[in-house]
Amino acid sequence: MGIAWVNGGNHSITMGIVQGGELEPEYYYDISEVYKYVYCDGENFIRTEDNKVIAKVTNVEFAAIFEIGRLLIEKGMSFID
Repeated sequence: MGIAWVNGGNHSITMGIVQGGELEPEYYYDISEVYKYVYCDGENFIRTEDNKVIAKVTNVEFAAIFEIGRLLIEKGMSFID
């Protein structure tokens, strides 16, 4: 998905990125395999195997980001080298 969490120094980090700098993460989680098993229709997270609802969407922004992540994978775009 290309989402980053920062612990401290948010303003300085943002300014560095705006000015063309780069960040090297200490670690990351690759959730691309999850997309084989789960999708979101905007209201529910659903298992692809049998279309069973796993959970209701409680945060529409996260649901949108989740599906944007799927599109990035489908287009072959990755933030992981």
